[in-house]
Amino acid sequence: MSNHSKNRIIKIVNGKEDVKTITVDGVFLHSKYNPISEANTYVKSNENIYINEEKAVVYGIGCGYHIKALLENTDLNCKILIFDFDKEVFNISKLNGFLDEIISNPRVQIFIGYNYENLHSLTKALSNCKDILIWKPSLKVLQEEYNDIKGIIKDFQISKLAISKYSSLMEENYQENMKVPCRKIDGFIQENTLEKKPIILVAAGPSLELVVEELKQLYGKIRIFAVGRALKFLMENGIKPDMICIIDPIDKIYFEQLKGFETLDVPLCFLSTANNLAVKNYKGPKYIFFNEEKMGTIKIDTGKSVATAVLDIAIKIGANPIIFVGQDLAYFNNKTHSGEAENHQNNIKYKTILGINGEMLSTTEGMLSFKRWIERKIQQNPDTTFINCSKGAKIIGAPAKDFADITHMLI
Repeated sequence: MSNHSKNRIIKIVNGKEDVKTITVDGVFLHSKYNPISEANTYVKSNENIYINEEKAVVYGIGCGYHIKALLENTDLNCKILIFDFDKEVFNISKLNGFLDEIISNPRVQIFIGYNYENLHSLTKALSNCKDILIWKPSLKVLQEEYNDIKGIIKDFQISKLAISKYSSLMEENYQENMKVPCRKIDGFIQENTLEKKPIILVAAGPSLELVVEELKQLYGKIRIFAVGRALKFLMENGIKPDMICIIDPIDKIYFEQLKGFETLDVPLCFLSTANNLAVKNYKGPKYIFFNEEKMGTIKIDTGKSVATAVLDIAIKIGANPIIFVGQDLAYFNNKTHSGEAENHQNNIKYKTILGINGEMLSTTEGMLSFKRWIERKIQQNPDTTFINCSKGAKIIGAPAKDFADITHMLI
C-alpha cells in the first residue's frame, strides 16, 4: 500500500517475520529487519530518561513499536506524553491498526498535528521534564514547514548541555541562595505592575552603545530593566536601571558584572541557581525566582538566557509595549556584546541570519536558540506590542524601529 500526498510517497512495507513498518520517501520509520527488537534496544538504552519519573515525553509515534516498549518498561504510574506534528503519517499508522493498543491505554496522552496548542503543550512539557525521547526517523521525515518542532527540540538540547555542564555548581548555588534573606519574585511583580505602560529591556548586545543618548533622555521617565552584563555600561553613562537580572551560575557573574555595585538600591532578580557570590554580596533588594513550578511561587520562563528571563518578568508585570534594546542575537560590528573589542572567534561554528536591514549576519546556535525562544514568547502574547530597537537579527513579531524615532512617543 502507498499514499501520495504533498509530494511525499508513504508506503506500508513488510519486514522480516511479516512485521510491518512505514516508509516516507524511502526513509524507514522503523527497522526493516526487526522493528520490535530495535524498539526494545532503543528504550532500554534511554532508561535514564524515564526510570522513576512520573512522566516520559516522546517525540515521534511512527508505528508505535517504541511506544509499546516504553509502556512495558515504565512504572504503571508513569504517564507517556507523545508529540508528533506529522498528522498524515499518524493517520496512516492509525488506519492500519498499528496504534490501537497505544491509543486505548489510559497512561498515554497523544498530541498530533501542527498547531499553537500542541506547540505550547510541547514547550510546557519540556520545561517540566528531565529529557525527551526522540524517535529520530519521525523528525527526519517531517516536512520543512514544520521546522518549529526541530527548533524547540534543539533549544531544549542546548539548554540541557549547559545544565549538565554546571549541574553540581548550580546545586551548590541553590543550597546557598536558599539561605540568603530575600523575597520571592511574586513580591516584585505585585509591586511593579505596569499595566499597559511601556518598558525598555536592555540586553548587552553591541548595538547598545549606539542608543546611549536616547536612553539618557528616557532615564527616569520610563522603566528600564537590564541584564547584569549591561549594568556597568549603563552606570558609567549615568543610567541606573529599575531592575537587574542574573541567572548564570559561574563566579564571573559577580566579578565582571556586580562587583563595585553591591550597594545599589536597585532590585536584583535572580534565578535560584544563579551565582551565590553575586547574590550574597549584593546589598540591595533581592528577589528569587524559579524556572519550574516550586513553592507556590510564580514561575519565570528563563529560556536559559538572562535576557529571556527579563522578558518574561516584563510580560508578567503587564508592560506594553515592550521595547528591546541591545538584543542583537548576532554579531554586530564583529562583536556580540557592548564594551568589547572585536570578538569573532575562529573556533566557533557560525550560522547566518537575516539582519533588520536585510543583510546577513553571523550568529551562533546558542543565539539562534534565544531568538526562537523570544519569538515563541511573542507569539504566546498577541495582546502585547513588541518593538525591536536593536541592530542585529530580525525578531519575528517585533517590528524593527529606530530607537531615536520612537523616543518622543515614549516620554
